[in-house]
Amino acid sequence: MGCCSSGGTKAASSAGGVPQVGLPSQAPPASAAIAKSQAQPKAQSNDIVPSKLAQAAKTRVLALGSCELKSIPLDAFKLEELKSVDLSVNKLSKLPDSISGWGARLHTLNLGSNALASLPESVGDLVGLKKLIISSNKLNILPLALGKLTSLQELRASDNSVVELPDCFGSLDMLAEVDLAGNNLKGLPPSFFHLRGIQRLLLSRNKLEEIPPGLAGVKSLLFLDVADNCSISCVPPLLLKNTLIFDMRLQGNKIQRLAFRDTDGYAEFMARRKGKIDQKLDAKMQHIDIGLCGLD
Repeated sequence: MGCCSSGGTKAASSAGGVPQVGLPSQAPPASAAIAKSQAQPKAQSNDIVPSKLAQAAKTRVLALGSCELKSIPLDAFKLEELKSVDLSVNKLSKLPDSISGWGARLHTLNLGSNALASLPESVGDLVGLKKLIISSNKLNILPLALGKLTSLQELRASDNSVVELPDCFGSLDMLAEVDLAGNNLKGLPPSFFHLRGIQRLLLSRNKLEEIPPGLAGVKSLLFLDVADNCSISCVPPLLLKNTLIFDMRLQGNKIQRLAFRDTDGYAEFMARRKGKIDQKLDAKMQHIDIGLCGLD
């Protein structure tokens, strides 16, 4: 500021005028500077999209996360060889049916942290999809077309407003992990209990009044999280006896520690749990949870 003020006074003197002593230099208003600084990231975000699209044509990985997108660029649908698409942390409120154009080669689709209220049925055309992330949106329903994703291994749909799941899970034999935490679910559809490969199921922060009894028939289940449903009062004995489950999260419900220990099948469950803990100790793994399912 000192240099600018000095230069302005000197110019006025050489022109024969009276120096403007005490007047501030002609700096841009603070509000204009702030507006310019706020506009800069947005401009950069918009400028980077074409380069991301060009890069994706070579790498087959489209990374458009955190780009402030309100819609998917039309040129993105011309990329037919994509393996992975990341559209997370944007402002998408709707997906076009043309996402089906990404076809069977797409393995991962990340739509997390947007404003999506629904998914198009055309999502079922992405039959090669192995990982689908739709967490932290505004979804209250999921499409029946999910049942067509027979290669799906991981479904993350936490922190939405889903009240009821479609009864379309029977054919998803590859599905190993499902995260439905933070929704409004009161139960699971019958087809869910026919899943053959599911190992991890996260149902915390829903509105379950009981652990769905049908889960006792899902013999592949290893981990179940039903924490913070508030109303669950017991663990079905057959869940402990018939499945491979060795860990659970039960806190934030009405389940009492002593009552849980008296449940039929508890001894079998604890034997499996001890075996897994011993394996982790032998492998010198850190952060081993030796508590009782969050009931300590």
